[in-house]
Amino acid sequence: MVVSADFAMVVSENPIIISGLDIKVIVRDLDQKPNAITLNENATVQELYAKVHEELKYPIDKFELCGASSQILGEEDKDVTMARLLDKLRTANPESGSSSSTTKISLMVTKKTEWEGEEHSHYFNTADADEVPSFGTPATIGPSAAPSVTWQPSIMSSGGYVLGSSSSSYSPCKFVGLSNQGATCYMNSLLQALFHVPALQRAVFQMPTEHETKKRRRVSGQHPAVVTRDNGVQQAQDSVALALQRVFYRLHYNATSVGTKALTKSFGWDALDSFTQHDVQELDRVLCDNLEEKMKGTEVEGAVPGLFRGKLKNFVKCIGVDFESVREEEYYDLSLNVKGCKNLTESLKNYVEVENLDGDNKYMAEGHGLVDAEKGCTFLSFPPVLHLHLKRFEYDPMKDANVKINDRFEFDQVMDLAPYLEKIEGEQHPPLNYLLHSVLVHCGDVHGGHYYAFVRPTCGKDWFKFNDEVVSRVTMEEAVSQNYGTSEDGEAIAPPAKRGISNLHRKFSSAYMLVYVREDAASEVLRPMKEEDIPAHLRDRFTEESTENDSKKKEKRDAHLQMHVKIATHRDMRDHNSSELVDWDKVLKLTARKDDSFQQLRKTLEETTHIPAERQRLWYCIGRKNCTIRPEVLIRDEADFKKYVGNQEPEFPGASNCSCFLEELPEGADADFDLPPDEEKPALLFFKLFDCLKGTLTFVGHTIVSTSSTLGDVIKKAREELLPELADEELLVYEECTPNDLRKQTQMCKPIKDFEWQVGDIVVLERWGPGGREAAPRDMRSATGHYDFLINNVEVRFRDIAAPDKDVFTVVLHSKSAYYDILEKVAGKLKADGEDRGGEFFQLWKPMSHQPEAPQSFPWMPDEDSKLDSIHFASANNQDKCVLFFERTDFDIRDLEKKILLGLKVPLGNPQPSKGIYWAVVDKEHWIEEAIDVACARVPELPRSRAMLIKVVKCRGTVPQPGNNAPRQGGMEMMNYQVLVAHKEVPAVAEEEELSAENSNYEDMANNAVVVYHFDMERGQRMVQVERYWGTPLVFLPIDGESVGEFKARVRRQAYNDVQAGEEDKGGEEGAGEEELPNWRVVVLGPHGILDEEYAMEDDAALIDHVALIHGEDAKGRCYAIEHPDKNRHANANRTQEKSIRIAR
Repeated sequence: MVVSADFAMVVSENPIIISGLDIKVIVRDLDQKPNAITLNENATVQELYAKVHEELKYPIDKFELCGASSQILGEEDKDVTMARLLDKLRTANPESGSSSSTTKISLMVTKKTEWEGEEHSHYFNTADADEVPSFGTPATIGPSAAPSVTWQPSIMSSGGYVLGSSSSSYSPCKFVGLSNQGATCYMNSLLQALFHVPALQRAVFQMPTEHETKKRRRVSGQHPAVVTRDNGVQQAQDSVALALQRVFYRLHYNATSVGTKALTKSFGWDALDSFTQHDVQELDRVLCDNLEEKMKGTEVEGAVPGLFRGKLKNFVKCIGVDFESVREEEYYDLSLNVKGCKNLTESLKNYVEVENLDGDNKYMAEGHGLVDAEKGCTFLSFPPVLHLHLKRFEYDPMKDANVKINDRFEFDQVMDLAPYLEKIEGEQHPPLNYLLHSVLVHCGDVHGGHYYAFVRPTCGKDWFKFNDEVVSRVTMEEAVSQNYGTSEDGEAIAPPAKRGISNLHRKFSSAYMLVYVREDAASEVLRPMKEEDIPAHLRDRFTEESTENDSKKKEKRDAHLQMHVKIATHRDMRDHNSSELVDWDKVLKLTARKDDSFQQLRKTLEETTHIPAERQRLWYCIGRKNCTIRPEVLIRDEADFKKYVGNQEPEFPGASNCSCFLEELPEGADADFDLPPDEEKPALLFFKLFDCLKGTLTFVGHTIVSTSSTLGDVIKKAREELLPELADEELLVYEECTPNDLRKQTQMCKPIKDFEWQVGDIVVLERWGPGGREAAPRDMRSATGHYDFLINNVEVRFRDIAAPDKDVFTVVLHSKSAYYDILEKVAGKLKADGEDRGGEFFQLWKPMSHQPEAPQSFPWMPDEDSKLDSIHFASANNQDKCVLFFERTDFDIRDLEKKILLGLKVPLGNPQPSKGIYWAVVDKEHWIEEAIDVACARVPELPRSRAMLIKVVKCRGTVPQPGNNAPRQGGMEMMNYQVLVAHKEVPAVAEEEELSAENSNYEDMANNAVVVYHFDMERGQRMVQVERYWGTPLVFLPIDGESVGEFKARVRRQAYNDVQAGEEDKGGEEGAGEEELPNWRVVVLGPHGILDEEYAMEDDAALIDHVALIHGEDAKGRCYAIEHPDKNRHANANRTQEKSIRIAR
């Protein structure tokens, strides 16, 4: 049981008063009753503990006092006086505005109490979400564990947030919460409900993750002084299984709330996802589906469906005809209506209610035609754990928006589902009781809110509220009846004495998901977890993680007493093989106390690098003005060490205080080995060899010379000591000042001091081979070219546009690589990998600037400026975000120098725009005809004789005229074209005719074509100006002798047929009925979408005359349009506003 008490020293209430030699402290308990404790300023912390024990009756061995300095007052502080303690507290919390005589601090205390018998709710306060405390090893885990628990203290600042926790050993807690990352309350609620189903826990813990625990890089074998040794290999991301195992494990053993960052990272979520609230029922389905998929092929395969899957039967039974259609389907949750239902029983009856199909809604029975029928469903089985989703959010057509339904909806703690099972003649189902286990509540409205969960872990009498980090015991009324929703008059139901602000809160709170457990399966499903249910490899791994986190916390506490030293050796330089000496982020990093001696550091270096102390020579490195880090000073003795190393301060928290180069001397050499006389200035020079034949840059070693030595002498010594095998080859000499400043040196007789060479400089030797530069191929890269590539290289991940979420290969490219160079790399790489299918061409796609992992809507068009550096990648320093996409095509992109590229859409019989795009390379002069030919070749059902190319922009279309007026290349303009069918007659009205010879000319078709737009008015909006067009325009060819009235009917009929076809393609409900057709208005719109009364369409007028009037010069900007509702409008709006939940597979 957890109990908290605030030891609050609040300035405004003057709780701490320094009066002479006395210090007065006001201690507040759970009931906010102040208790005064007075101590002399010379009293110690040990006496403070005794006083709290004596006056507040807290067991002396069951609580700890903590200060805002983020350290517990423990055994080592027992002799600290009150005066010194107050001084420390002021220093630790300067923001509190404390004066010399007052301070402000909040303290937390722990006491051990029996779980039963408490009359009030108890709250778990939380520490850092992702830090794991140490813990003990319980024999039993879960609600039926030991009757008492130890709640360990957290240190809370005066502002109420948690700063840290004790590092002592913890016993398992009763229950703890989950940290909210921003908007993850919906996930926390679901995880708590799933966690308290032990049968699911067992299955999750048995998912195979041993390979991940074995691959994990361990630090337990490293020297205690080693902070990290980064070899550039990134730690593999946890799988969903391992991350969920960690969360469940910590919910058992943590004393404070559990973090979920590793879990959401395993989902593939980023920071933005953590601040986006989703639907808890959607996450329930996605997460359980993901777990079920990952359990396949393991010993726990089928565990998820075994717990949550039921089966129902959908049927349509004909009346008067011996025909019945039956389809069985499985379900993992049930979505039940709230609107119009008073309780769960009514909603379930509504779910299985039989619907009569008669009148205009008859059923089409195979072989019998349209007949009357009954349609409904019945349950074949219910799962052991039943998830019920209450449909609190629905679309309101009057408001044209989603709304939340807070209507009162009652549900029982015990429910019999036997009446809803399929009835078998002559048999009576025995009672099938289900016990209410969890209630997931949504507080708020459709625009946002908060989720929390009420759980009854054993389906007994005890209910607990899990509200992110806070866990509390609650009454049955708080968990159940107060979450029914509002009454008919809009008021939440509550006793009169309790109505007020809390009742107002309940007006917006209502149950959203219910979890029931079948009574006869409860003993097995809810059987408490035991330690042996968790595999040993998981216990070992999570224990190790806990130890590491404790070490990190201790390191943070002691950071002001320590210094960090980065040590570079020849091994690091040989592994680097790039510009600069080393990558300082990948070298050995040691931690040492600031008062350590030079000899202690040398001993540590001997233990970590295995270089004997007598063979060590340490050079202190500095950051030069040109932003490079190079050795500068030789550390000879203790005085040098204190001056250059021990006296440094980090530039920012966690930074290394200094960097050093550790030179390994030859065996038997003294400390002055190879150093010039004292009167001469030494120069420590590092040498690299660039082999032009191999294109490789290699570190070869270092040498020490006098600055008075000539360049020739230096190179001669380097050849003899470092490159004896190249004694007879010509070598060119460069100085690497910075990665982008490589200076060639040719004056061999000049002393190196004239070149300003000094300790730490880098010399690059360029080798061209035995024949010299003259014999080398012309395309061979020089040292300067190689350094240019090192500076400007970009690691690009390539993906197939057909599968834009998956990397196919990675290539390192120069940032100045041209379009066709990149294209050759793609083709060459695919051929080398055996993925070239032969006879294929490729084109490239850039990523979106705001979504760098997704391709743009149109391909990257090559031109003179088409270079890699023209692409705006997400970050120049974040190469894993550099992504390009390629597409296999049947045309050569090089043809675009004389032709143009069009992205064509062909929406057949569907007013919604087609998503599929057909790319066509067409001649600039005959681009319209060729585009139609390509579309007809790709879509055989497209009639060539009536196919027309239409330019569609924002759902409004125009007919381009033949000729040399081709669109410009690049951008969205080349994707604005659709190939539509020009309607001569509607098949449902008359038999379709082929165009006559005089109309077969495309130019005549383009001149006579009538384009009709779709538009939809807001409900209640006056028909004055159209603000919203939708869908793909219709194209019609006038019929001889046709009147305007007949044309209107033809437009309505074609629009109706297209809508019906579109609904059938999507497998959705049928569209509008034919009785609505007279309400679909066909009008003339003027410029800016304003209804044009001047050109009103009189039904008895001749269509051909009216078309000539609309297409005339005086009527410029006018068009035909039909008003009818867009059924996809609301769905499309929801899709753009809310991103669906995804979990990485």
